Amino acid sequence: MPKFTRVISAFVLAAAVALTWVGTVYAGPNADVVITAAASKTTGVAAEETITLVFSATGLTGATGYTVAAWFNTAALGRGDGSRFNNPTTVNGLTGAINVGTSSAENTDVEGFDTMAESGGATLGTPPVDGDSDIATFSFKTDSLFTTGSLAVVWVAMRAGSEIDTVFINSDRSAKIFVINPPAPEAMIDGAPTQDVSSHGATTLSASLTGAAGDTINWTVSAAMAGAIGVTIDAITGDPVTTLPSLPLLLGATEVTFSTITLADGTSTITLGGNEIGSGTATVIIGAGGTVDTANVIFDVPFPAELSAFAGELKEGSVQLNWTVVSQTNNAGWRVLRSTDNENFEPVGNIVPGAGTSNEALDYGFSDANLPEDVGKVYYVLEQVDLDGTVTRSSVAEVLLGGRFVDLPSEFSTMVYPNPFNPATTIAYSLPEAAKVSIVVYDAIGQEIRSLARSSQTVAGRYSIQWDARDNSGRRVASGVYFAHITAGNFKNVQKMLLLK
Repeated sequence: MPKFTRVISAFVLAAAVALTWVGTVYAGPNADVVITAAASKTTGVAAEETITLVFSATGLTGATGYTVAAWFNTAALGRGDGSRFNNPTTVNGLTGAINVGTSSAENTDVEGFDTMAESGGATLGTPPVDGDSDIATFSFKTDSLFTTGSLAVVWVAMRAGSEIDTVFINSDRSAKIFVINPPAPEAMIDGAPTQDVSSHGATTLSASLTGAAGDTINWTVSAAMAGAIGVTIDAITGDPVTTLPSLPLLLGATEVTFSTITLADGTSTITLGGNEIGSGTATVIIGAGGTVDTANVIFDVPFPAELSAFAGELKEGSVQLNWTVVSQTNNAGWRVLRSTDNENFEPVGNIVPGAGTSNEALDYGFSDANLPEDVGKVYYVLEQVDLDGTVTRSSVAEVLLGGRFVDLPSEFSTMVYPNPFNPATTIAYSLPEAAKVSIVVYDAIGQEIRSLARSSQTVAGRYSIQWDARDNSGRRVASGVYFAHITAGNFKNVQKMLLLK
């Protein structure tokens, strides 16, 4: 515990009495008073700017006077007039006490400070004060070259008539330090720089600071979203410095900035969640006085389905895509990707919502009206993701722009490749005219194994569909010979396939 013993020459009576108060803790009427001190500003303080330090008391009983002290360094803070001790100015806050100004002396009590300033009442008036009240306010002015500095408070002495109590700011009688323009505390976001979240759920980011408890953490959060995905702030720990937004908060294109106070153990956490469908990236920045650490959290919500036919055609300047799903489980939706070179695919439009769980054949459609210019052909794929995080894509559907019907096939034909195959094979077919297409896989004894398309209305063109060697229940089938029966209107064909493992 620091010693509060000073040798002060030419000091007024009130200050001399204060020395006695600090030396002994009396159990008077104000022994249980709670004293708080608050600085008006601790960050972003400019040169020659005024900072106030306000002392307040809770639970006063018959208070008639006080003595209050503050520690500082004259090289950075004070009155700003170049005087020897650069005394701060003071304002008396307690009714009935006569302000005698501020006196200063060289500090020998609190490590790291060169000056102690005292203010108090030598002649005590009436009436006494009960309850809660501000006691005094010190006003410090930074010097012309100010960058950073500190203030400290330790005790306040309260008088009620002839009874005097010394009340310490901290219960352990240590100094409370106010750092003006503190450097950013070291901080870390657990999991930085990237966390991948491959399921619909939430992830928790934990910010750890090496600064003192009570340091402010500034969170800045923004989200980039694809399709209908939403990234949310689901929870925040710590006591807010400012009013926090209502939670959960769905993030958009605009950054959201807010502050919390670090917990007693020096940590604060923010919980981010993925919402709805699609994919999104949340960028989180933590800092106190500047950017300290960043982290990206990537959300990718899956959607499984049993895809059947997939094709497109040009209609009145737009490409109309249609596909059929013979069954689906927890199907959230479909992401359509387009390419002009059949190599680089990018999402187009919004996610096409799915129909949840169904064992019935369902048809979907998507219209691509924003077609690229100066290309004669575009390619499309559908992207689907299983609940276990496995991402799969459909076969490519190509659509001619301009001369769409010039390259139509002249006859019905089918082909399977590769054959033999493992783990999947592609069944290709050409339609000279529109027809309802069915593709069903049978085993060697004639039992139905997999329905890939079931009476799906398809326009003329060239198409392909992939069989992944699974049955209608999703189970992998055994090695052996299988037959793909392709029916399109009056056209029929059977392709023999050999699965090798």
